[in-house]
Amino acid sequence: MKKTCINNCPIAQAGALVGDMWVILIVRELLSGAKRFTGLREALVPCDSITPVNSRTLTARLKMLEEAGLVLRVEFKHEMPPKVEYSLT
Repeated sequence: MKKTCINNCPIAQAGALVGDMWVILIVRELLSGAKRFTGLREALVPCDSITPVNSRTLTARLKMLEEAGLVLRVEFKHEMPPKVEYSLT
């Protein structure tokens, strides 16, 4: 019997993404529409904390979700300072 690699299984990959608390909260916030980085950061406060998500953590999770094809990142270079908006694909 041939075993399949778990890394090639889309269900396993989705489970690994959704298993992260911040990923679930990011998706929840983006369900209501596109958000800018600061808006996401301020909205992501765990129930047992008064501090929003760390900027480094949020950046890493957003990049991971973008690479997975779940989040679209749009840059507004014509604005000063340049802004970025995130939305679900």
